[in-house]
Amino acid sequence: MMPSKDFGPLSFVVILMASMLALATPAMSGNKFATTCDASFKGDSPKECFMKKFNFSGDEYEQLTDREKGLIEIRMEPRAGRLNPHNKTYDPSPQTVNYYGYESVKDKSIDFTFNASLNDKKFLNLGSTITQEFLSNTKGPIHYTIYYEVDNTESFNSALTYRYPNLRPVNRTKLTKNGADITNYSGVELNVTSSSIRKISQDRGLVSTVTIPFNHNIFKLAVPTNRNNIDYGFLYELAQILNKKNSPNETVNQISSFLKMNLMWGTDHTARSPLDSFLSKIVECGHMNSLVGVMFEMTGGRFRYVSGHDPYLRPLQSNAGHSLIEVYSKESKKWSIIDTYLDIFTKNISAADISKSAYKDLPVLHSKNDRDGILTFGELFRFRKYGDVLKRRPSTSMGDISNNESSYGLNWELTKFNPGTKSDSSNKTLYIRARVIASKCPIRYLDNKKGSCFGGIVSYSDWKVKTIDLTKD
Repeated sequence: MMPSKDFGPLSFVVILMASMLALATPAMSGNKFATTCDASFKGDSPKECFMKKFNFSGDEYEQLTDREKGLIEIRMEPRAGRLNPHNKTYDPSPQTVNYYGYESVKDKSIDFTFNASLNDKKFLNLGSTITQEFLSNTKGPIHYTIYYEVDNTESFNSALTYRYPNLRPVNRTKLTKNGADITNYSGVELNVTSSSIRKISQDRGLVSTVTIPFNHNIFKLAVPTNRNNIDYGFLYELAQILNKKNSPNETVNQISSFLKMNLMWGTDHTARSPLDSFLSKIVECGHMNSLVGVMFEMTGGRFRYVSGHDPYLRPLQSNAGHSLIEVYSKESKKWSIIDTYLDIFTKNISAADISKSAYKDLPVLHSKNDRDGILTFGELFRFRKYGDVLKRRPSTSMGDISNNESSYGLNWELTKFNPGTKSDSSNKTLYIRARVIASKCPIRYLDNKKGSCFGGIVSYSDWKVKTIDLTKD
């Protein structure tokens, strides 16, 4: 999760000057906090107004900057947005690392069968059965995870490679001698006991059957061997395929379903363009959700960027913030949360609505600094900031627009995307491979570990490969 307090020294100077100007200018004294207070708080000071309206304590209020409190008014008309080309913040040749770096721990005693087929919606169904379990002298149960990869190349190293489950990069300092990890095509070691998927049984790990819920025709696209040749035109084509004959909600969910398994969740806070996020393969919440939003806008959808944090936690825990996007429905005239990082999708419920919904008590992370040790979705968005990835409007806070948070993002023009050179879509074969991972600990969601279970004995089966003929579709 990305820290939400992102003001540098220059921003502080600007804020300080603006604050002094506001205090020194009588004309502003009557409306400098008009956006924070409505009629029912008339006569209150800005601090009293804010604390009453948002139910903040004095300590929580003091954790906010003047701009976050709504004491500095932001006035700027929307301007044209544009997409910047990639800035090379990724490894242009990630395939150079040996994919089979951990073949030494494979165990041929594990055997299994798996099948792959397209259902009537043209989604890919994958299923596996273990026929020979791992032979081990270790006491206690052994947990099995079927790890799948899908691609349109036999080497499984294109920019489209899809993985299930979405394992997280390994923190090298936590590795045991047993090497509880595998190596992804980009050469990043992945932890076999930690995933970003929320729906995981704490006792059994993941199920062995899965449906890949997006249009498999994206695998017909030829991918440039040199990743420097991948541009926004390529993302535009992916977006159009995932949008085919879908409603806006179905489109954004297909985009999310593809990207959340194609990219790896890390703790990399490097500022990146959406294209660089796709190419780097290591993403944070802000990177991932912004990329989903830009691809959604490529199909004609409207989105905005929302970040949040709990003011109580910010001075105690630097990463106690989170970023997601909201998409707008013309029919309901409501914003809906799309959070690919936490796998949360709400219909007609915005971040501003969380405190009035059942989502406010949804636990998202264990946090030793939180009041009860569990950080909830509602706490994470007690304070909210709004922004535009394409910089058509400056970021603002709920303190500035608290009387009408739903208005932000409705008055800018959608970006006109250049499709660019159309990619060849003549790939004929879809490749699927699977292997069994046997481990002492079942795979778990993020940091939600049961007891002290981490790593332990890990072994892998050989890969098994199947193909599907794409020309029959």
